[in-house]
Amino acid sequence: HDFAGSGMVHLTGGVSALLCSIVVGPRIGRFPEYTSFKTGWMARIVGRKYPDSFYRGIFSETEEQIADTNIGARDPVQGLFGTFLLWVAWYSFNCGSTLQISADGADLVGQVAVTTTLSSCFAGAAASILDGVLAYRKRGYCYLRPSVVCNSVLGGLVAITAGCAVVTYNGSIAIGIMAGFLYMGVSNLEDKLMLDDVVGAFPVHGACGLLGVLVVGVFATNKPFGGQACGVIVLEHEG
Repeated sequence: HDFAGSGMVHLTGGVSALLCSIVVGPRIGRFPEYTSFKTGWMARIVGRKYPDSFYRGIFSETEEQIADTNIGARDPVQGLFGTFLLWVAWYSFNCGSTLQISADGADLVGQVAVTTTLSSCFAGAAASILDGVLAYRKRGYCYLRPSVVCNSVLGGLVAITAGCAVVTYNGSIAIGIMAGFLYMGVSNLEDKLMLDDVVGAFPVHGACGLLGVLVVGVFATNKPFGGQACGVIVLEHEG
């Protein structure tokens, strides 16, 4: 059961983005200690045209300008505005997938809107709290990063998309919290593996999309977990 595309749309796109980031490699200066794959099957697939030193540092004024422009979030206001537009549009995705908004469909549309809202809000709150705790443990003070707020909210929206019409309100809250924590974990793992996923496409769409499809089998009635897991395998195989 994938009501509005957590698997078909988001998981497929997230995995594609991950593979692209591996093949293309990081931006110049993104990881000062970058090391590419030297042996094994990954080295044959992801052969680098330039040596590792090319990706680690800046060697000319032009490269310095490129790196300074592209690395890091430069306009959080625009990022927050874009997230708000996506958030509002998500009600068209999820509520519109009911295919009717009058008569008997009105109650279902209302349920979908509420579960979508709850999941996204709790995902943003959970990831922001976890990010603040991690920052405090590392630096001695905490702060709120707009990129974490934006991406975790989107992760909550992605995760609820599959089951927004069949999970309870409490279930949608649980899904949102899980999505926020999962986003943080996968995003930090990408940094440790030196994968330059510029906008966090895989943590938001890939990981949270997979979560969304699987948890339908946990929080929904008459939707067994095994069937959901098999659906993910078939989806990725066919994709």
